Amino acid sequence: MAYRKNIKKQQKGFTAIEIIAVILIISIVGVVAVSRMTSTKTYNVAAEVEILKANLRYAQFRALSDADKRYGEKATAWGIVLSANSYTLQKTEEGVTKNPSLFGESSSTHNLASGISITTGIGTITYDGWGIPSLNGAPIVGDLTITITDGNSPQTITVTKNTGFIP
Repeated sequence: MAYRKNIKKQQKGFTAIEIIAVILIISIVGVVAVSRMTSTKTYNVAAEVEILKANLRYAQFRALSDADKRYGEKATAWGIVLSANSYTLQKTEEGVTKNPSLFGESSSTHNLASGISITTGIGTITYDGWGIPSLNGAPIVGDLTITITDGNSPQTITVTKNTGFIP
């Protein structure tokens, strides 16, 4: 009898329900911590980079498409006007500048997502009838780099001189 009393006194521990409750609380805290640490801004920067690449290629394509219409000073030039928080498609034909809609959008201006900005390469990138890019009316001497950032994760776009190729 004395043996049984000692066994009951030494039996201490957690029940299965207590262990499951602790595991559940730890997992909830872990999920909340991970969701707070990961940010979608990196993905937003990558998306904005791809959208700008597509629009630069579109401007070059339109310049090449209009090449057979006019030559010399009356040639049609297409371009993108880059500012810190947005960019606009523009078409210059016979000295008159128009702003047609960007491909797949309802306006000629694309505003970058909140907190994202263009830090280098700001200006007007135009393409002539041969698809050759220029920046602010002057031929590009070296490859042009455009940097888009959210402050933490910058990404760059390279416009190759003479060809306008964007890798």
